Amino acid sequence: MPLHNGFALYFGGGIFLSSYDYGPYRYKIDGVWYVERRGIPYFGIEGVLGADYYIPNTPVVLGLDLRPRFFNVVYPYLWDAGLNVRYEF
Repeated sequence: MPLHNGFALYFGGGIFLSSYDYGPYRYKIDGVWYVERRGIPYFGIEGVLGADYYIPNTPVVLGLDLRPRFFNVVYPYLWDAGLNVRYEF
């Protein structure tokens, strides 16, 4: 959605599938130490809300976006944010 003086808002969403690695996991059996990496798959939905600033007379765009996430596992980060600089051809 274009706004005034080079600013624009955008929004959207989607689903994702990933894996979280919480290793290495160390354990001892009969005096021998073992090291194992364990990962758990997870999935969820994610939204995005952002703002862009198109710098006048240049192909450079600055942006900021916020992404709320909802997982199928307990994960401490329910929000993500990002700053970006893009070059448009």
